Amino acid sequence: MAKLSDFENYAAKYNGGVVAWINQGDIIAGTDARGVCLVIVQDWIESCRLSWSRRVTFVKKFTGRDKDGKFDDSYVPKDYLDRQDAENRKVALAKAELEKRGKKAKELEKKGQNDAARAELEAAWTHLKKTIGGDDCRQLAVRHSFKQVVDSLKKITEPCYIALSLNAPARWTLKGRKDFGHTVGIELRPDIPMFEFLDANSGLFAFTKLDDMIAFLQDIIWPGFYQSKNVTAFGFYFFDAGLTLKEIKDSRLQEELKNISRDLQELLDPLDAEQSQEEIPDTDERKDSKSEETVT
Repeated sequence: MAKLSDFENYAAKYNGGVVAWINQGDIIAGTDARGVCLVIVQDWIESCRLSWSRRVTFVKKFTGRDKDGKFDDSYVPKDYLDRQDAENRKVALAKAELEKRGKKAKELEKKGQNDAARAELEAAWTHLKKTIGGDDCRQLAVRHSFKQVVDSLKKITEPCYIALSLNAPARWTLKGRKDFGHTVGIELRPDIPMFEFLDANSGLFAFTKLDDMIAFLQDIIWPGFYQSKNVTAFGFYFFDAGLTLKEIKDSRLQEELKNISRDLQELLDPLDAEQSQEEIPDTDERKDSKSEETVT
């Protein structure tokens, strides 16, 4: 398994950088963590779309550093592990619903009821999009090769976020039925410009050019992690960008102003305390003053 320093070098080679080091494999080896990748991607996309502070909070969960300023060992926060079981159940139900409607559509098609078959498939598609992508998912599209994924990314010009699912057909081994499913996150913000890739098996990476990020995926991520998995379906769950560039700048400014205000307050608090002490005489001084006032 590659180390943080390896990925820092990989990203730098493509004019990018490591924003957060995750690498779930080393931390939760031996545990059932099949759904944690989706939960992490969902939270990242939601955070980035809602506010700059939420985005910063997400990154901080994975960016603990030691006294020398280096990233601590990777880890997956417990709340993601706690949420994965519920997400796994949703995915299983969505797949079962898709399979059921797919069979029904084939039966209708055999009977010549093409319109009804198409309606059944569209209903299955909508159900899958909403169950996996949630209410904010605006579109679901499927590609069948990594080359098609790359070609699609190059054609996207509008700012957006993508939860990209990678799925391989189930196969039987000596240990029983085995399948592969994984989800990664992609940020396409040509308006900033910023292009990010999130993967629970490695981390969050940022680039200023789309071509650099794509080259990183083609040369490092795909052959290093997923090319051998026989992935046959890539699901694009599209989300709008949420915050505009102006809102991001305003949000950053508000965050900076809040930090400045907090720092100023920390500086002023001791001064306020000193001034209060100067204004309030001690008990003996108050007694002497009162005695002087009452003397006739």
